[in-house]
Amino acid sequence: MIFEIIKLAINSLKANKLRTFLSMLGIIIGVMEEKGAGLTGNLNDQAYIPITTFMKKLSNSRFVSYYMAQANSGDEASAAVGEIEYFLTKYLEDEEQEKFNLQSQDQILDTINLVTASLSLHS
Repeated sequence: MIFEIIKLAINSLKANKLRTFLSMLGIIIGVMEEKGAGLTGNLNDQAYIPITTFMKKLSNSRFVSYYMAQANSGDEASAAVGEIEYFLTKYLEDEEQEKFNLQSQDQILDTINLVTASLSLHS
């Protein structure tokens, strides 16, 4: 019985190398619900850690270069963008929005479509 538990633990450590490495650094990682593939790749292969832990232990940075947010549905996405924009404007005291750049998935896809169309015109 004890050997089966040890074997299971070792297999778990081998299967989740990133989580094991980060745990060795003292970073606690929770378990996320399986999400599958997304725009940025397989979401099941990503690790989520507190931003302060990342900044102190992994990047040696004192500022955040970007955030990524996800809405519950496509219908809620534009409202989420509006709320984030409002929060950043108030928090950064930046009515002219010069201190941040906010892009929705729709805007990113529009840009990709423009680039793709431009490349196909020149082919």
